[in-house]
Amino acid sequence: MAYYWVNLGKTLSRDVKNGKIWSSVSDKSDKELKHPEYGRFRINDIIFPYKGNKIEYIGIVRKECYLDKLAYEYKEGNKPIGTPVYSVDVEFNAISPVEMGFPFFNNEPAVLFKKNNMLRENGYIKIQSVFSLGHEIVSYLLKKLNLDIDADIIEITKDKPTEMLHYIKIRTAQSEFKRELLRHWKNCCALTGINTQHLIASHIKPWKDSNDQERSDPYNGLPLLANYDYAFDKYLISFKNDGTMLFDTNNKGLLKELGVDTSKGLKTVYEGNKKYLTHHRDKFYETASTPSELQ
Repeated sequence: MAYYWVNLGKTLSRDVKNGKIWSSVSDKSDKELKHPEYGRFRINDIIFPYKGNKIEYIGIVRKECYLDKLAYEYKEGNKPIGTPVYSVDVEFNAISPVEMGFPFFNNEPAVLFKKNNMLRENGYIKIQSVFSLGHEIVSYLLKKLNLDIDADIIEITKDKPTEMLHYIKIRTAQSEFKRELLRHWKNCCALTGINTQHLIASHIKPWKDSNDQERSDPYNGLPLLANYDYAFDKYLISFKNDGTMLFDTNNKGLLKELGVDTSKGLKTVYEGNKKYLTHHRDKFYETASTPSELQ
């Protein structure tokens, strides 16, 4: 997984709406369909999209660079583009907008951005589209944006050779939320009871659907091992208010491959959890064709 800074500017709102970033094909005779900047992106790479001295989203690459023939959807100014474009599909995650504070002169961020060859002499970001980011500047950006990114690898055992599902989750304003959540649960998984530092602080009501109070409410969370977090986040499982696990019986094979024990239930259900669990169950029932409780 790599990290990139992408200057999007005035196209950002449209890019978010379309779920992709794009660039014009500069050489219309190009038959190899290569792009010197967008061609470097790989699935699950993380993108910091920049516009107007602010970062408002974090992106996850979901499809690598391809020639997009739906060029009529794109415009430069008010004129439709008459040729195909290079596109990269991106999942944009909204965060609380953060002012970056350019121009930078003689301070820590100035040193980091210069070291990454991103800063002009006037202290502003260079105009080029894409910058590959080193470890130091990534750490600075995550801290400034108050982000925590979980990149967990879940083994899925099948009859075929073992496959690896790279599961990327972006957690916003996570540090305090996670500390309080783990304190409630004594640093143990809410399902297995395992005490480990590798637990994921999983929101019950998703971040994108929650208000500011709900986002930081420790009762809107469960500390889970990565495989259970994945299943919970994708509504493959849910829970009753007594802690009983619900699952779609059509997905029982997949859950077994993920290592999810469907006989387990939540060790504890706090009163404050219940309204959030109700929200999660409603979403679960929308997608589950044969809920386990109906069998």
